This record gives sequence, C-alpha cells and structure tokens, in this order.
Amino acid sequence: MGAGHPPIQVNEVWGRQDRSGQSQKVKVHQAVSPRDGGPTPYSYNASGSGKKPLGSCASCWAFTAAATVEGRLAKNSQQLTSLSEQNLVDCAKSYQDEGCNAGWVNEAYKYIKENGIESSSTYPYKAKKESCKFNQQDSVGTISSYKSSWSATEEEMMTLVADHGPISVYVFMSKAFMEFKGSGIFDDSNCNKDVNHAVTVVGYVNNANESYWIIKNSFGKGWGDNGYMKMIMFKNMCSITTHIHYLTA
Repeated sequence: MGAGHPPIQVNEVWGRQDRSGQSQKVKVHQAVSPRDGGPTPYSYNASGSGKKPLGSCASCWAFTAAATVEGRLAKNSQQLTSLSEQNLVDCAKSYQDEGCNAGWVNEAYKYIKENGIESSSTYPYKAKKESCKFNQQDSVGTISSYKSSWSATEEEMMTLVADHGPISVYVFMSKAFMEFKGSGIFDDSNCNKDVNHAVTVVGYVNNANESYWIIKNSFGKGWGDNGYMKMIMFKNMCSITTHIHYLTA
C-alpha cells in the first residue's frame, strides 16, 4: 500500500435550479477521460453510502446499486438524492436478492427498473431485513437499461466510467482491504482471489505519475479515506474486472 499521497479531492459545481429557485450543489470527483485526457466529473453522494456503514447486514450489493443510480440521476439532473438501500434489502427478494444474506447488483437494477426506488429520507437504512414498505408514490427515480460484464480490461472499465458514470464492481476483500485506512494508493499482492464484496467505482486518475481507481465502499467513514479508497490500476487488483454492472440509461 502506498503512503504519503494527498487525500481524495472533492470539487463543487453548481447544478440547475430547483423548484424554489435555489441552485443545488452537486459534489463530483474529477477523473480523466481515456479518450481526450481532459477532466470529466463523475457524481457521487458525499453524504450517503460511502460514509454510512452497512453494519452486520451483508447488503453491499444494495449499497452499490443505489450509489450507481444516485450517480446516474445526478449526472442527468445535477441534483443529488440519497437513495434507499433499505428499500432494496426489504423488497428485492423475488429478484434473487437475499436481503442481508447477499445479492446481485443486476437484479437490484431490475427491481428499480420495474418498481422505482425511494429516497433514504422516506425509507431509512436499518441494517436488517424487514417487511417491504415500498410506496410507489414516494419513488424518486427509476432506470431504463443496464448491462453486465463478466470479463473486461481496465482500459474498457475506464471507458465505461467515462461514458456512463459510476459503475458497480465486485472485488475480493483481503485482510489489508478490510483494514485499509488513509489516502495512499491500495496495492496488495494478496488481494487476488474470487470476489466476495461489491463496491462502486466513482472515478479514476490515469496519468504519467499515477494510476488508480476511486472506490466508494460501504464500511462507513472510518474506513479508507472517509469511506473511499484509491486502488491501483492495471493489476486487476482484488479481481476488480471480473463482475461489472453499469447503467446505460
């Protein structure tokens, strides 16, 4: 693991006005497009699932599904809404997701496409599975299409992030990954086994000096750099290229 790197930088841009006429701030990471080398912003929820711990509930699949949909909605509207992971935990069982006993991001996408999803304010996270309380009238968004890749290069991943915004990936959690803290670039030769955890890629840096993914986790703000990690690129670190899910519209 690297050390001595500056913390992940967050910039603020002004989005369009809301109904009250007040401009809404959307926080974005600055990343680099693989085609033109210029800065491209990718939205993430700075107050949401990166800093909110999933607790003893194995709901990482719901956290990254919600995070990528948050990013898509924010990219389209420039307004940021924290989406409800609990909505997915409670209600997506018929979509092959098992609440606090793991699940699949693509099935969570299917649920959101067919039903919509509530915000965290109307359907807060409880870190345990409960009966489904979804109210269609409280849904704040939906999606129309998504895709999955079971084998990709990291160059292809960069294009996906540049074209579609945040993407969901499954990774292997080594001991060093689980215990990671700080702003250094994560590089662990033992993080190379079959995947067992889902996270969100919200951006990347790729230049002559350094190359890394910006990972948003669901372990709370005490993990990594305030809930985020810089993960080294071009080593398929933690098997990051093997299970990828992303929104196309």
